[in-house]
Amino acid sequence: MKIINIQELGDLMKECIDLHIHTDISDGFLKPNEIVNLMKENDIKIASITDHDSVDGYLQVKDIIDGSFRLIPGIEISTLWENDLELHILGYGIDVKNKDFRQYLNIVKEKKIQGVCSIYKKLQILNIPLEIQEISKNMSYDNMEALIKHKYPNSNQTFYNFYYENYYCFHIKPFISTYEALNIIRNASGYPIIAHLGRADKTEIEKIKILELLIAAGIKGIECYHPSHSEQFKNILIDIAQTNKLFITQGSDFHGRKNEYTQIAQNLSEDINKNSLCICNYI
Repeated sequence: MKIINIQELGDLMKECIDLHIHTDISDGFLKPNEIVNLMKENDIKIASITDHDSVDGYLQVKDIIDGSFRLIPGIEISTLWENDLELHILGYGIDVKNKDFRQYLNIVKEKKIQGVCSIYKKLQILNIPLEIQEISKNMSYDNMEALIKHKYPNSNQTFYNFYYENYYCFHIKPFISTYEALNIIRNASGYPIIAHLGRADKTEIEKIKILELLIAAGIKGIECYHPSHSEQFKNILIDIAQTNKLFITQGSDFHGRKNEYTQIAQNLSEDINKNSLCICNYI
């Protein structure tokens, strides 16, 4: 673990930091190179590409950045919590070449291929024939909608209905438990962080109980700053993180889609690095 002396951070003390960004590799709207341009325009200094169940976007960004910002390896893994709730676990600082980690990603890719084939067949039935390759490259909502409108402008099919009727063809249905995700990330030398707990369809008391169980299971940090978190809930999470000496993270959850997390670095702290528990000071 690389520890940075807080007193030596200097100009890093007030920086734009966004550790939760999606590309069109998963369900974002922008391509990795477009994300890089956007981060430069917004003067982001530390960032993490956290596509769902994939590091391909991270690897593409890593290959094209020119040192204008620091990039932390990241991923967002979709998990099942006690079989009735979907929880997302962020993984930071992961070794993307780790054997077990790659094995998990290979299973995800196989499931994605199955989803693409299913969409292909369903569109054929609706007289909207698309090539397999076209579908696989345009699996995000906006990209697929734009592709169908472009190629079949007179189609009567309402894409919104089609998309949500076949949601788990476009997105991998969680198939591992939250505990398994913690192990996958830790075994790849990464830090598992609970993402946007405020979005969980539970009462505040139930969310805190879930967090207590995750802490006991070895979660390493909490995404405290997120657009879905109220000021009160954010402060509750910060207090829990500080009490339990957990990492504090923040992210806009940027997707670039209509009506959902459309602004990069949205509602984030400019001086999170001042907190000794900020994960950026340890990776």
